[in-house]
Amino acid sequence: MKNPDGTISFKPIAKAYQDALDLAQMQVSTGVFDYGTAIRRAVGSLVESGLRFVDYETGRVNHADVAVRRAALTGVSQMTGKISEHNAAELETDIVEVTAHAGARPDHAEWQGGWYSLSRNSQKYKSLAETTGYGTGAGLKGWNCRHDFYPVLEGISVPAYTEEELKNIDPPPVEYKGETLTYYKCAQK
Repeated sequence: MKNPDGTISFKPIAKAYQDALDLAQMQVSTGVFDYGTAIRRAVGSLVESGLRFVDYETGRVNHADVAVRRAALTGVSQMTGKISEHNAAELETDIVEVTAHAGARPDHAEWQGGWYSLSRNSQKYKSLAETTGYGTGAGLKGWNCRHDFYPVLEGISVPAYTEEELKNIDPPPVEYKGETLTYYKCAQK
């Protein structure tokens, strides 16, 4: 692997991959580079060293660019989740609001835009972790999830989205080559 100072070092491939991801996440989170630049640089260094594919324990195999992009976006997202947890603690609130966006995964669309309890102790709000899967790969802040959450001060904060806005957040499905596609399916293609 070529180091940032131009020297060459030999590392086990897993360590080289992890170091490239850590550097990309640090570059994005500190504002040194935007996502695209940090990801391109990480992929470039890995490919230059010979890594073309990433093999996961599950048996799944991804091209280096796909694996790096997913890991970098997910890593930064998970870091912002920890910051939101910290901010909620500083504000002495247990309640958070999850963002919403068009084209959410169908299982994420069910809970986006809602208010949830971080502690699971609320009588009024559902548990963030239990409802959204926060902390799991398939849930909130997991693989490629674009949702975020922010502390809510009950009695002061107002929901960012009305029920009507959430119900109509996606544009209507479109017909394409004889197939009806939702906004989510279009984004996946």
